[in-house]
Amino acid sequence: MKTRDVDMLREHSGVHHLLFKHSTDGLIVFASDSGEIFDCNPQAKMMLGIEDISSRKEKIQSFVPSDDVDNLFGFLKSDGGRRLRKQKIEPRRLPTFFAEMEFYDLDFGGRPAIMCLIEDVTEQKNMEARLKQRAERLNSTNKKLEELIHIISHD
Repeated sequence: MKTRDVDMLREHSGVHHLLFKHSTDGLIVFASDSGEIFDCNPQAKMMLGIEDISSRKEKIQSFVPSDDVDNLFGFLKSDGGRRLRKQKIEPRRLPTFFAEMEFYDLDFGGRPAIMCLIEDVTEQKNMEARLKQRAERLNSTNKKLEELIHIISHD
């Protein structure tokens, strides 16, 4: 490999590492066969309450329903990427939150792996619930207003 190619490869690797480390979304790379977590960024550790993945073998099944993980690799082979529904995540020792998770298959040092992007959508989900309540109240108020207009028009 030419020196220029090696330098470009190092530069790209450094940029990817910075993106991985400083992303505001959680990023996890795990084995597609066992679910063993190979690596995760600081945001994922914070979101999921993972202290140290090197000291014990964490598995993605601790955070994502096992049936989703078991079926995931087959879906990725056919789709190339799969966004799961917004779902509740229940990390150990931390409050539950809602997340939108997107999965991609990749090669991690010669092992088939899956990269998972986790976006905390708790605030969005709470806002949707508040908007739904407001819409229901507005509909109720409109019905009462229509009834009042009907009563006034017939007097």
